[in-house]
Amino acid sequence: MIIFLLGEDRAYLSWLAHHRNGFVVDWLRKPTGKRPMLHRATCATIRSSPAKNTHWTTGRHVKVCALGLDELVQWARDESGAAPDPCEVCQPTDDEASAPVGDRHLTKLGKEIVEYVVEAAVIHLDGHDQDYRLTVGDIARYLDKTAKQVTSGLTRLADDGYIRLSGKPERDGGLPDDCRVLPTSDALRTLPAFTAMPRPAIEAELEGLSDEE
Repeated sequence: MIIFLLGEDRAYLSWLAHHRNGFVVDWLRKPTGKRPMLHRATCATIRSSPAKNTHWTTGRHVKVCALGLDELVQWARDESGAAPDPCEVCQPTDDEASAPVGDRHLTKLGKEIVEYVVEAAVIHLDGHDQDYRLTVGDIARYLDKTAKQVTSGLTRLADDGYIRLSGKPERDGGLPDDCRVLPTSDALRTLPAFTAMPRPAIEAELEGLSDEE
């Protein structure tokens, strides 16, 4: 367990980025009778940009982080005299949220594509100042293929619910190079850190990967 004190925003955000399967208790430095709030480390409400939310480790708030849920709950009980309230957005105590994605088979190419798309998405989600601009052309170059060669794999992944495409195949059968490729909640839930996260919370994070220019 680690407690982030005043002015430790950078260390706090680094912990969140490297411990997405962890949990966070958000509490006021000077208790007012309000119970601490328990979040998943992936919760959008404690990862927002400073422009929208300055309550990381500044102002009146303190953050307590740990990989173990029980440890944080016990800390909150000891410090506040009550168990923390679970966040309604990320639902940290929802056991059903840990249900696996499913047994849908991914080809070798499909797995490579999903891993690349998810990696790009996580980089964006963890780095608030980075734009998500992944395209078919980017994926083709990464795999040392043409857009036409990866089209069938991408369309299959779209049909299976792992990605969303902003365009359709052209007359030659290939997707345009600038066609945007975005992950779905099922794609993110191929990562252990996201399998324990409710779909609504994942969808809320994915809203940051806008396909609008």
